[in-house]
Amino acid sequence: MIHIPHRFLERLTASDNIKFISLLIVGTFNPGEPYLELLNDLELKEFSLIKENPKFKKFNLVKNFYDRPQNRFWKIMDIISNQSFYADKPLKTINRTGLKFYRKLDRDVVFEAQKSFCLKNGVFITDIVREIRTDKKTTHTSIAAKIAHDGIKMSRLYKRAGVVRFQWPRPALTFYLAALSVAAWRNG
Repeated sequence: MIHIPHRFLERLTASDNIKFISLLIVGTFNPGEPYLELLNDLELKEFSLIKENPKFKKFNLVKNFYDRPQNRFWKIMDIISNQSFYADKPLKTINRTGLKFYRKLDRDVVFEAQKSFCLKNGVFITDIVREIRTDKKTTHTSIAAKIAHDGIKMSRLYKRAGVVRFQWPRPALTFYLAALSVAAWRNG
């Protein structure tokens, strides 16, 4: 049986160090590595080939949500957070002390900057799916919706958004849903 947990499983629910949430971002799934002890011999062999793939190795280095090279999330967050840096520069300018990871930057330093940015600004990022299993038992984070074969059951997600909006000091949350099944709630 293949059992793939979320890459950032320990960060899917809010921890005690989070004092407030003003922006909640809900994505879908960041696959981690399968639990090797649950794989049969053929699956182990196939996964060992996958692990040697350069693309797999490159994508396996990410430390945070939306941190793959092609994703622009952290670049946008950096532009929002460091407006004075970008004021007189083209948008493609690389901020070497910013929130987006680029080659030749220290991945751990960038990750710490991302965590600090989120804590300071009340940004909490989570995903809907916690794990995927070949026995068709998919588990979900407590904050989001049940996944159906045809996609997200939106009524459950909207209902959950209503519950979430009253858990935080300023209950004026606005709901946005993007085409890629990413939902964000803005407090205030």
